[in-house]
Amino acid sequence: MRKSTRCPQPPGASAKTIPALEVNSSTGACAGVERKAGAWGLDRLRLPDHLVRVSCILLLACLVTDGRSLGYEPAGTGGWYQAKTAHTPGKMKGVFVGRLAGFVTWPEKAFKDKQDKLRVVFIGDDSDGVETGFRAEVIAKKNSSRALDAGGRYFAAQHLNFVPESKDSQGKRLPKQPAERLALEKAIRECHVIYISAPKAGTLSNAAEKLRTIELLQLASTGHQLTLGESPTFCEWGGMARLFVSLEKKLSFDINLPPMRKQELLVHSRILDFARKTYR
Repeated sequence: MRKSTRCPQPPGASAKTIPALEVNSSTGACAGVERKAGAWGLDRLRLPDHLVRVSCILLLACLVTDGRSLGYEPAGTGGWYQAKTAHTPGKMKGVFVGRLAGFVTWPEKAFKDKQDKLRVVFIGDDSDGVETGFRAEVIAKKNSSRALDAGGRYFAAQHLNFVPESKDSQGKRLPKQPAERLALEKAIRECHVIYISAPKAGTLSNAAEKLRTIELLQLASTGHQLTLGESPTFCEWGGMARLFVSLEKKLSFDINLPPMRKQELLVHSRILDFARKTYR
């Protein structure tokens, strides 16, 4: 891929437009184009044009660099990265959780203060190593430089098993819940990202998995949590982003924008260009 260090501002561009980086997937060439200032929410930053151009280039470069550092290379249409070594898909998903968070803006009220960490909760089985990859590649290696953070915040991770809500014979919630269930509810209320792993093959029927997922999404519906999952119908059930690896070992993802808007989460438009499917 040909590298470009500068994308010139188009002639006649007004002060109310922001040059964006357009990349040709076949040639790797880039060109400056005009975009509305509000498209990325960058108008509020009031940065000089040259800083905006540099920021766009660095953001895109980080996406490619992280994948290649793990032995992945950019995939073609429908794939984010394609493995060229023996790295596990779970490890790549773990890295992508941190990378995706860097393209999402949370409202200030989602954090206690400026030093509050961006908390990620992994729920369910981790046999694929998603949480392991996240801890090894994001927390251990990146927190010191804040290279994968959102808004200059460190990451923190927590793993919890799903504990169903205790109900009576009529399906009503019991006033006294197990301690594990209360801990799960508290963690979801206080976190910013929830990753719901798919159950092991044969352990849950599709109907049971749907009930479990919807219950967890409902717990997260009153805050500002970014919900990530693996199930093929995760977005249809109300999740915000689904991560999956194809038979060709390509890491892809789908984005569901309506629940993100409801939770007051803003996602950079550039990340949508790489999504396999975007629900609007």
